[in-house]
Amino acid sequence: MPIRIDQMLKEEETRAAGYLWTTENDPTWMRYQADLEQGTMRGFHVSKTNGAIPNVTPFLYTFPVQGQAANYHYVVALAAFADIGKERLIREGQELEETSMASQVSDWQDFMSAFGGGGQKVDESLSGDRFITYPKDLVVSSQIIRYGRRGDLSLPRTPAFRIGARMSGFDAYDIATSRGLPRKLQVGPIGDPDLEQAREALASVERPSSHAVSWYGTRDPEVAKLRMQAAKAMPILAGLLAERTSLARTVDEMAPIQPALIETTGLAKAGVKRIGKLTQPSPAGRIFDQDEAAEGEDALGVNRARQTRLTGTVPVDMALRYLSHMPPDRTPQDNESWLKFNDILSAVAIPLHNATSIPVPKILEASKGDWIKFHAALARAADFEPDNFDRRTMALTTIDSMEAIDHFNRTAVLPQMLASIRGTGEPEPMISREFVITGAEIARDIVVGKAKNVAVSMMEMARRYASRIPAMGEIEGKSMNVVIDHTQFEKYGATGFPTLTEDFEAANGLVVRPLRNAEELQRESARLAHCVGAYAHTARATNTFIFSVQDKSAETSYSTFELRLPEIEDAVSAATNIRNVQHRAHGNGVPSEECKAAYKEFMKAVRSREIDLNLKEISQWRQHLSETGEAGRSVARQRYTEANWASVLELDWTDEEIRDDYWQEWGEVLGGRVAKSPHPGVIYTEKKARDLVGAMSPRAAAIMMEEERQAREAREAEKSREEEVSPQ
Repeated sequence: MPIRIDQMLKEEETRAAGYLWTTENDPTWMRYQADLEQGTMRGFHVSKTNGAIPNVTPFLYTFPVQGQAANYHYVVALAAFADIGKERLIREGQELEETSMASQVSDWQDFMSAFGGGGQKVDESLSGDRFITYPKDLVVSSQIIRYGRRGDLSLPRTPAFRIGARMSGFDAYDIATSRGLPRKLQVGPIGDPDLEQAREALASVERPSSHAVSWYGTRDPEVAKLRMQAAKAMPILAGLLAERTSLARTVDEMAPIQPALIETTGLAKAGVKRIGKLTQPSPAGRIFDQDEAAEGEDALGVNRARQTRLTGTVPVDMALRYLSHMPPDRTPQDNESWLKFNDILSAVAIPLHNATSIPVPKILEASKGDWIKFHAALARAADFEPDNFDRRTMALTTIDSMEAIDHFNRTAVLPQMLASIRGTGEPEPMISREFVITGAEIARDIVVGKAKNVAVSMMEMARRYASRIPAMGEIEGKSMNVVIDHTQFEKYGATGFPTLTEDFEAANGLVVRPLRNAEELQRESARLAHCVGAYAHTARATNTFIFSVQDKSAETSYSTFELRLPEIEDAVSAATNIRNVQHRAHGNGVPSEECKAAYKEFMKAVRSREIDLNLKEISQWRQHLSETGEAGRSVARQRYTEANWASVLELDWTDEEIRDDYWQEWGEVLGGRVAKSPHPGVIYTEKKARDLVGAMSPRAAAIMMEEERQAREAREAEKSREEEVSPQ
């Protein structure tokens, strides 16, 4: 079902603003404002009203290249409008792809009928896919917009495009009733909610939904009385009562609310009674805003940026679900305890669970239900005064503990595995994501150990880790640090990028040529009437590599294919596991037999390493993009170099002095058996570590086991000799 879009745009020298809306009786609409100098764009999307207050969703977009905002702000607004509204953006004259909902339903019914289920009529409500059309001559940028095969456009979900949490229902009401809207934009009916009544009912909810505001704002006096009574009985659950259909029905039908809350939250009767005493809203905002770095002072007063970020948003029903796994007397019954519980849950327990797999209730059980005392214990462990240990500081300390586990894996666990294998004379194993993940599990098990109070233990470890970061930084200064000469990439300009290979001439005379910049991609797209011109952004990031099968003169293209490299592999593995994503001829048709033959010959030469892959320059190019700010996180994390393990571990693991220096530092941080052991061989007391060596190099593991057996027998023989000569 195509949806027509109307608009009102206003452009000035330094800013542009506009409205978009669907031409329906109950439209969805958007307002945005673009800063043309800064290259940023903010706005919000407003849903249909359906007779009540609409949902309002804010968004932020940052253009990848300065100056693009002036040319493409409307295109981005159109794509964001479709994305947030869960609609499709289709070129005029095109139709939806065959993978529409109606097609899926039809396929499913055909499948069911084959098993005697019968071919029932398709539900018409499932076949009405909404889509918005855009003009054929709309000027777009392939660095911003992603093209589908049938001309549909979308805005990639990258850090550049951020969608915020829905606004409060009260804010949504103000927006929907604003007098500054364009005259042609007729917002759907929202009723006549009693806002003061709704504010009273939702006073203990930090960000009530639009539905909750409409529900409590009813003008029916009898219904309003029932709902207000329920809200006063359970102040912090007022929003939940409105949003959960089963609870809302219970309230309106005057049924007992307590059994319904027990079923919904999982709390025992005593727990529900305790929750009824609370009036302080639980935090609804993020610990770190979407465009904010996770940085702040540690216990030493050093302001540091962290690599990990936490959202810290825990809905009230989820918080109660965690409490339901604990005895009822652990449930807070005063506001201060409730706020401390929420802070600990969002900034410590849930992140630690994600990092260690330890269940959240197990982390929380050390509190014994005294959340104020538990918070103070965490603060002291982290070396903070309790009054200064707020949710943000707590989260930063938790992040330090999580990053310490990762650092311990990269500088102690995996280097020890590799050094042990090398010591047997066996070759260095190829890198594998599974090896890195298993190493992190080993690091986690050693760091956590047998701590009974995991949260306090991790806060103490985070404090010690923060104190040793400067010393570890000095060690890393001795290790491999690749310095990129950024001037070497000036030749690529604003649209070019390194190629994976050079040109290759097949036996049949066709030439496989890598496409080297956005202009060549656009030309290829025009020649073959397909969408490869939209791949400029991913090709420049070297996330994908595009090749054209051409004649010798390079004036005619016959087909195009796309290759991708496996993540974090050496040259041999990269050549072996390189992946073909697609191979298309004119209009996305099937390539000719000649093109297929040239492609197969080229791939055979790549996999046999007759053709060299340009991995070193690609690795340096990715680092260049990361350091100059052009690359996203995914680009910065992928590296392709010959010294692959060193690249991933970010140190020269072959240097025994560096490994020993790190081990001494980790002894200061972790204490216990790590501090007592002069050598990282103690890591092998973990069965997972022994198994990991076996997975990385079975022959090396067998050699190590044989050496250990011989050493054990030698010790036993020596002990027997000593016993024979000792006096009786």
